[in-house]
Amino acid sequence: MMEMQDILREARVVVIDDFIANLRLLERVLRQMGIEQVDVFLDPQQGLEHLLTQTWDVLLLDLDMPVLDGFAILGELKKLDRMSPVIVVSALTDIASRHRGLGEGASDYIGKPFDLVELQLKVKNALKLSLANRQLAVQREALVRTVDSRTDELSRSYESVIRALTRTLEYRDTDTGQHVERVGASAAMLARRLGQSEDYVDHIRLAAMMHDVGKVGIPDPILLKKGRLDHAEHEVMKQHAEMGFRILREAGEAPLVVMAAEIAWAHHEHWDGSGYPRALCGDAIPLAARITSVCDVYDSLRCGRPYKHCWTEDSARDYLIEQRGKMFQAEIVDAFLAMQTEVEAMRTQWLSLHESIDHTTEVEIKPPAERA
Repeated sequence: MMEMQDILREARVVVIDDFIANLRLLERVLRQMGIEQVDVFLDPQQGLEHLLTQTWDVLLLDLDMPVLDGFAILGELKKLDRMSPVIVVSALTDIASRHRGLGEGASDYIGKPFDLVELQLKVKNALKLSLANRQLAVQREALVRTVDSRTDELSRSYESVIRALTRTLEYRDTDTGQHVERVGASAAMLARRLGQSEDYVDHIRLAAMMHDVGKVGIPDPILLKKGRLDHAEHEVMKQHAEMGFRILREAGEAPLVVMAAEIAWAHHEHWDGSGYPRALCGDAIPLAARITSVCDVYDSLRCGRPYKHCWTEDSARDYLIEQRGKMFQAEIVDAFLAMQTEVEAMRTQWLSLHESIDHTTEVEIKPPAERA
């Protein structure tokens, strides 16, 4: 705890009074107290400019001044949240003036002619308050930094868990681990292009990665089949949407988890109502699922799988255009195609990290998209 002499020596006190005799008297009293940094202003406007641009601890302020009075100065300080302790030293001692001054943010009030001892005591108390406020501000900033650091750490841990969860699929579906990373990245890009908030973008980047988590429940003979699924097998494959929803809904009510569950359940719903598992249509399909669906299908078409070859960029683009207004919402397709070059650049970067998968043998023949 600082001693009073140290507080006085380090204090920055401002005095504004349009009567020079009062100004000199107040300055002399303050310096006699041991306050070394005293700034005095005969011109209220110059004093206000100093208050708004410099650091200070206590203000001694007259009220009855021409052009810019003390009430106006208090109003400006209050408006800009620059309210260190203010002691009004004024000949306006009527109740209305006192109430108005205190109401505008003054912390204390001394009438003229003032009592010297009273002035000194009130200045010391104001300086203690100012010091306490500064220390509190420092502690608050330190706390904010700590919370931000812990939040970042928690966010990184959360993301690591999500990546680990989705990576488990890589051992069952060859490229799925890379696929979900790309879908998450492109869904975030698409959400931003559609004007969603940065929080939404951050959420969908991770939530979209979990769109196929339900595939952990699909038997290998179906999931890894090299060829088109028959009707019965396709019905089993379709169950991954609801499986994913149930897995994720058990994880809680956090916004990210809720979004991930919605995507898992609805990313195979179609804009025209022909999708599964609930045959939703139009805006009844959650936006996050509509966004993820376009990104999921495009990336799946552009990559080789055990059951199909890789489509060319133009073929995948043509497919999205063909399904515009059918499988996909038209506006989302348009936004995606407007950023297709960026998606391809991202895809190339991802695939360079996974060279064991054949994504170079591209074909123009369009295999069924239902396995996406």
